[in-house]
Amino acid sequence: MKKQSIEPLTDSIQIELKLKGKTSNGLALPDSHDYIQEAAKVIAVGPNVKDSRIKPGCTVFFKSWALQTVLYNDEKADFIEEKHCLAVVQK
Repeated sequence: MKKQSIEPLTDSIQIELKLKGKTSNGLALPDSHDYIQEAAKVIAVGPNVKDSRIKPGCTVFFKSWALQTVLYNDEKADFIEEKHCLAVVQK
């Protein structure tokens, strides 16, 4: 995996969204109701995230309207703030 150039700050959490529908070629089929799934894999956490259960590799549920997406040098990253996390999936 290449080193990321985008890193979360403060209490931001970088997440990886999963689209529910895909074609056989791997193209996403967003449905207006299913485009954002409220569960995502955590990629990185900012230095001020207080809940120690939120760490890279875990899954979190979050408020879907709280999602922020950035694009920099053709690299897309999705972020949420810690306060918008609703639950952590325990393994």
